[in-house]
Amino acid sequence: MTDQHTTDRQNQPGSPAEPVRYTGNENVDVTQPGGGLRLAVGAQSYQVLRTFRHDPAASDGLGWTYHHEPMITYRNGRFYLACKTNPVDEDIDPGCVLLFTSDDEARTWSSPTVLFPTREVAPGDWTFIAMRLGFWIAPAGRLYAMADYIPQSGYTSGDYCDWLAYGVAVREIKADGTFGPIHFVVENPTLYPRASLPFPYYTASADAAFKADCEALRADKIATLSWWEPIRPENFAFPKSLTDFIAKIGHRSFAKAPCVYRRADGALVALWKNSYAALSHDDGATWSEPVQLKTMGAGFDKIWSQRTADGRFVCSWTPRACSAIGQRLPLLVTAGDDGIVYSGDMLCVNNEAYQRYEGRYKCPGPSNYQRGLVEGHSETPPGADLWLTYSMGKEDIWISRIPLPLRGTVDHHIHDTFNDMETGGVVRDWNIYSPKYAPVRVVEFPSATDKSLELRDMDPFDFAKAERVFPEGKVVRISFRLMAKQTTGRLEIEVCSRTPGNYRPVLVSLGPNGRIGTPHRIHAAYQPETWYDMAIAVDTERQAYRLFLDGKEISDWLSLGQPRVESVERLVFRTGPYRGIDTRPIEPAVDRPIPATVFYVNEVRTI
Repeated sequence: MTDQHTTDRQNQPGSPAEPVRYTGNENVDVTQPGGGLRLAVGAQSYQVLRTFRHDPAASDGLGWTYHHEPMITYRNGRFYLACKTNPVDEDIDPGCVLLFTSDDEARTWSSPTVLFPTREVAPGDWTFIAMRLGFWIAPAGRLYAMADYIPQSGYTSGDYCDWLAYGVAVREIKADGTFGPIHFVVENPTLYPRASLPFPYYTASADAAFKADCEALRADKIATLSWWEPIRPENFAFPKSLTDFIAKIGHRSFAKAPCVYRRADGALVALWKNSYAALSHDDGATWSEPVQLKTMGAGFDKIWSQRTADGRFVCSWTPRACSAIGQRLPLLVTAGDDGIVYSGDMLCVNNEAYQRYEGRYKCPGPSNYQRGLVEGHSETPPGADLWLTYSMGKEDIWISRIPLPLRGTVDHHIHDTFNDMETGGVVRDWNIYSPKYAPVRVVEFPSATDKSLELRDMDPFDFAKAERVFPEGKVVRISFRLMAKQTTGRLEIEVCSRTPGNYRPVLVSLGPNGRIGTPHRIHAAYQPETWYDMAIAVDTERQAYRLFLDGKEISDWLSLGQPRVESVERLVFRTGPYRGIDTRPIEPAVDRPIPATVFYVNEVRTI
């Protein structure tokens, strides 16, 4: 009995045998960009970078179409976001790191600056870059960025652990927005002589404080786990418990791209690619033998977990069913109380999934290397929110602000006038999908005392979208005021269910022909710059809906379609057609900002 009791305890969630467990229901619809999941109510998703190949000024300044591995920190009232970029393909041809900043809580972002440039280290041999830990704050308070430098001649296989990297470079980001010089903080002397490094080694610096910070970084057992892939074990003192594990399994690819957080019981958890995980009870000096989790992740996608401002823990990963078919979607979060067991429902943060430009190793969807604010290396932004940054299809860079505590439903029917919301600020309780050239925001229109939600679309291949969750119901009447600035755009209005195969049973559109229609027929005309009172009555007992315009019924009962819908719970406004999981290549020559179409929404109510 004693031996069995000991074995059972050793195999419990939270033990070295299973550091983390998800106990909820992983019921994901792989045909849907949002996985068929409920939304994390109130999540605001903003696009940091929109890729345009033929319009560099509107994009990254380079015209490159591969952007990935975003990292964020918050410092002195400003967000900093860094991502790596290559011209077309992952880790092929020159590569550099871009830096973006935001002074308005991530709603708008600066044009990028090259933070870590590429270097031609031999004729035709350019460096490219990877990142595993983007930002680090030194004990004395300086903010540093990090990047791993690799020559193209050092690319030996698809596994980063096999690459012949120069090492890891650091650079100070100063309070005035300028940068310090680039130095290597760790190198691979068994691969390259120091004189061949594209930047000086840190010991060559005349800045004593900088050298002290580099020594502190080298001694940081948690931060230096991010050096595992670029630095060979013989060139740095990694924890012996991890280097010993190399001999056991015959490779060192088990410790790729770590996320490290501290559980409620004080233990550190390391989460790596391929679902590997380990525990440390001595602040990273030693680790338990890495194991593969059975309930989270499955492939080369990342797992992110952290403690949140509400005292709980959140975790995000790509569902195993999606990872198995090469999709990185949906972007989900779930919660737990102790950092060991995550038992909350899976909730979707961003339910779009696209990829416009082709490229090697690009994966459709937003669950691409999602990362939050790293404990100890970021200040806390205003509000009690979870922040996640990620790449969409390894192409565009996004950031999402998710209110805490997480919730997937609301208890009360809604009446939103937007008058009590900050102009240009958070659209409270709404889920916002706001591309850089299709922003969604609260504006003082028609007046400062009568605000509206504006959807402005200048993107030829994307749309602005606002979604409002309301109490799940069988019979619901939804009303709102609506204005179109023109009759040349398109606005789709949906009422959504959780019925597989019939998630969007209600569709009403304002078309570019000046007509209000449904899939059934045209029902009325509309004029530009004219406010309309519209209502949609949904009755799942009848399996039908009908429309009202300015108090008049403009349709008969219209079918909800098949399969049978039992209830509805979400209203959607979108300046374009539903696209599903969209991987259709686009024509780069016509991919550039276009004249705006604009719609205003006001006085949204459900009963």
